[in-house]
Amino acid sequence: MIRGYTSLFFIFLGVFLGLSFCLSAQRVDSSGVEISGGWGDSSDSLAWRQRYPFNQHILFEVDYKALDSIVFIPGAKKIHLYQDAHIKYGAATELKSDLIDLDWKKNEMEARYEEDTISQKAAKVFFKEKDQSYLAEQLRYNFKSNKVFVRGIVMSEGDGYIHGDSVRVVGTDTLMIRDAKYTTCSLADPHYYIQSSRVKLLGPKKIITGPFFAYLGRVPLPVGFFFGVFPQPGKKNSGILHPSYGEDRIRGFFLRRGGYYFDLGEYADLTLLGDAYSKGSYGFSGACRYKRRYFFDGNLDIRYNSTRINTRIETEEERQNDLWVEWSHIPVSRGGQRFQAGLSGGTFNYNQNNLFNEPPSPTSEFSSNPLQNSRIRSEFNSNVSYTKSFIGTPFNTSINFKHKQNIQTRVVDFVLPNVSLNMRRVSPLQRFPALSHEVFEKFGFSYSSSFQNQLNNLSMQSSPPIQTETGIEIPSTYALSPENFPLLLRNARRGVQHTVPVSTSITLLKYFITTSSFRYQELWYDKFLDYHLDSETHRLEADTVYAFSRAGFYRIGESLTTQIYGTTHIQKGGIEAIRHVLFPTIGLSYSPDFGAEKYGYYQEFNLPGQGNPVYRSRYSGFALGSPPRGDRLVLSLELRNSLEMKLMDEGDAETTKALRKIPLLENFSFQGGYNFLVDSFQINPVSISVRTTLFQRIQLNLNMSVDPYLWEPIYVENPGFHSDGLARVPYRRVDLLSWKEGGGIGQLTGLQGSVNMSLTEWIKNSRGNTNQDSNNPANQPPLDLNLIYNLVYRRQDLVRADIRQNITLNGRVQLTPLTKVGFSSGYDFREEKITYTSLNFYRDIHCWELQGSWIPFGRFTSYEIAFRPKSRVLKSVKWERRRTFVDVFQDN
Repeated sequence: MIRGYTSLFFIFLGVFLGLSFCLSAQRVDSSGVEISGGWGDSSDSLAWRQRYPFNQHILFEVDYKALDSIVFIPGAKKIHLYQDAHIKYGAATELKSDLIDLDWKKNEMEARYEEDTISQKAAKVFFKEKDQSYLAEQLRYNFKSNKVFVRGIVMSEGDGYIHGDSVRVVGTDTLMIRDAKYTTCSLADPHYYIQSSRVKLLGPKKIITGPFFAYLGRVPLPVGFFFGVFPQPGKKNSGILHPSYGEDRIRGFFLRRGGYYFDLGEYADLTLLGDAYSKGSYGFSGACRYKRRYFFDGNLDIRYNSTRINTRIETEEERQNDLWVEWSHIPVSRGGQRFQAGLSGGTFNYNQNNLFNEPPSPTSEFSSNPLQNSRIRSEFNSNVSYTKSFIGTPFNTSINFKHKQNIQTRVVDFVLPNVSLNMRRVSPLQRFPALSHEVFEKFGFSYSSSFQNQLNNLSMQSSPPIQTETGIEIPSTYALSPENFPLLLRNARRGVQHTVPVSTSITLLKYFITTSSFRYQELWYDKFLDYHLDSETHRLEADTVYAFSRAGFYRIGESLTTQIYGTTHIQKGGIEAIRHVLFPTIGLSYSPDFGAEKYGYYQEFNLPGQGNPVYRSRYSGFALGSPPRGDRLVLSLELRNSLEMKLMDEGDAETTKALRKIPLLENFSFQGGYNFLVDSFQINPVSISVRTTLFQRIQLNLNMSVDPYLWEPIYVENPGFHSDGLARVPYRRVDLLSWKEGGGIGQLTGLQGSVNMSLTEWIKNSRGNTNQDSNNPANQPPLDLNLIYNLVYRRQDLVRADIRQNITLNGRVQLTPLTKVGFSSGYDFREEKITYTSLNFYRDIHCWELQGSWIPFGRFTSYEIAFRPKSRVLKSVKWERRRTFVDVFQDN
C-alpha cells in the first residue's frame, strides 16, 4: 500500500545524488548513446548494478540496476533506466518497472510500462514497501513537493484488491481513488466487484466508498448503497457478532449464534453467543481459545440449550435442559512435565436435541456440523492428565482424571483420580564385573503403584437390565443430579495396586531364548466385605467393614521362544520364493490357591441343598478386583505365523536379484493353555487372530474365541424370549471335549472381523489410467472409494447368537478439478435397512465456494447449503439454507 512516502522520497533522492556525482566517468556504446558506469566499469553493459554509500543525506543503502542499459543525458539532466529497472532502498522498499525516468530539472521521477511489438502492455509498475505492494500503469513523483500521482493502480489491501483509474495521495496514510473497483478476487478481470466513482482508503484500517453498485462478472446487479465502509481484518478487536435468522421445523423462527466477541489480548479470546426461538426454546454458548507459542494450545467450549418439547400454546410447558462441555489442551513438551486434556461430555440428550443448531464448518471442503460425527457415536471419553519425569532417576508420576459416557446405556464412569508412580526397568547387577554372566546382566525389575477412585451411576439394586429391540442391554442407573451426588460418593470404589515384575533371560543353544519371571501384586482397600448366612432366609448377606485391608498374590513363570524359517524357491512366473516364519512360544506359570482359608481373601460356606461349598470374595465388585482363586499350573502355547512372497521386479536383470516382498499373511496366531491342577475343564478357550492385506488393497482382520468343551441346555421355568419371538435356552459347559463327541473343534463363543477394501486402484486400472504421484495433490485420483464390512458375533444362549453385520461405502469423487462430491452410506443386515447416509458437495469458484450437505432419510434427515466468499472481509456476505425434516424427539 502507498504509505510512508518519506522513504519513497529518499529512494529517488539517493539515485539522483548518486548518479549526479558520477557523470565524469562516461563511455559510448555501439549505438552512440552515452552510458555511465557509475563507480567502476563493467564488461556487461546490459546489467548495471550500483550502490550508493551511506552519508548524512541517505539513511539506507540505495541499490539500482537495469537489464538493458542506464542512459545519462547531462545536458538535459535526465537519467533513463531501461528494461527491468529495479531500485531498492534499504531492506523494505523497492520499485520495479520497464522504464524509469529521472528529471532533476523538474525534480520528478516517472515509472511506466512500455508496449511491445503488438501494442500490448509488457509489464506494470511494481512498488513494495514493507509488507504492502501494488501494481500500476504509471507512477509520477515530485520529490520537491512530495506529491504522488498514480494511474491504473491495482493494489492489495488485507484480503481485498482495489482497481483504480487514478490515485491522489493526501498526507502520508490516505489515498483518494477515482473510478475504483473493490473485490476479494485476485484475477485481473475479477468475477465480482463493487464499483464506485470515489473511494477513500484510510491507512490499514478501513475503506470508505461513495455510492456504489455490485457487479457479477460485468453485469450490474440491482444492489447498491449510498456509501460503504469495509473494515480490514488485521489486529483482533472486540465487537458484536450478528445472528443468523431462519425457521426451524421444531422450534419455529429463530435468531441464532448472535453475541459478542472479546479480544482478551495476545494469548486468548472469548466468544459468547445466544440462540432464541419463537416457540420458547433458547440456548447459550461460550468458546475460549488460547495459545502461547512454544508452550501450549487449547480451546474450551461450553454449550447450554433449553428446548421446549410441547410447542402447543394450550399445553403445559415441558422442557429438556442440555449441557455439553468440550476442552482440548495440547502442550508442547518441555522438560520433564506435561499437562494434557481432552474432555468431551454432557447430558445424554444433547446430541439428539441440538445437533442441528451447530453451523456448517467454513474451513472444510465439505459442509458438516461439528457434531455430525456425534450423530452416530454412542460413547464419549475424556482424559485430563499430568505427568512428570524425575530427570536423572528411573521414576515418573502421573495424575489422570478419566470419564466415559455411553448415551445409549446411560452409564457414566468416572476415575477421579488415578495417581500412579512408576519406575522403569533397572538392572542392578550390571554394575558388578564379577557377575558377567548373561543371566545376571539381563536380570532386572520395575515397580508401579496406582491409586484409583472409581465412580459410576449404576444402581446397586438387583433389578435386571432392560433388553431393547436393538439388542442393547440398558442396566439400572440413576440420574446424575445434585440430589444423587452423595449416593455417587457412597458407591465410589477406591483402591491402591502395587506391582513388582522381576525377570531375566538367557540364550540357549544359540537359537532359543528362555525368560524367567516373577510378578508380585498387592491390593490395598479401605474396606472389605464380611459375609454371614441368614438363619431364616438361608441367604448370604454382606456387611461392609470400613478398615484397612490388603491382599497380596504372585505368579511365577518360565517361557521359551524361538523363530523358525522355511523358504520354498519356485522361480516361476516371476515368483522367486515363498517364505514362512513361525514364532512359537511355550510357557509354564504357577500361582497358588489364594482362595485358601490361610490367606483370608475368601469366605467358604456350605449352603443347604448344595453339595459343593460356596466361596465369596471379600473384595467382590471392588475397583481393582480380587486375588485369583484356585491352584494354577498352566502350560501355555502360542504360535504366530507370517507368510510372504518374493517377486522379481519386471525390467530388472536376473543377476541383480532385485526382489519385492508381498505379505500373504501378516499374522496368523492362536494361543491356548492347559491347567494341570484342576480336576475339570483343564483346557482353556482358544483364541485365534488373523491379520493380512490382500492385493495391497484389502485389509482383513479377524479375532475369534473357541470353547473346546460341549454345552448342554439348562431347564428354566420361565426362560424368556428374544425380540424375534424365539425362547431363550440357557446352557452350561460339560466336561467333555467337543471333538471327541463329534461336535467339531468346539463352540464359537465370539467373533469380530472386518474387511476394508480400497476400490480406487481397481477402478483406475480398469480404465487404463497411469499411476499418479501421491505426493502431489494436483495428481490425486479423481475417485477415492472405500468399502468396509464389519461382523460381530456374540453367543447369547445355546441356540441363538447375536450377529451384527453391516457394510459401509464411502468416498469422494472429483467430478472436475474444482468440483468434488463426497458420500457415505451403508446397510445393516440385522435391522434390514440403510444406515446413516450423507451426501456432500463442494465447488471451488475461485474467490467463492459452494458447499452442500444432504441427509436424505433417517432420523437426521436434513440439508444444508452455503454460498460464501472465501475472504474474511466479506464473511458476512453469504447465503445459507438449512432445513430439518424429522422431529428429533420421536423415534424412527
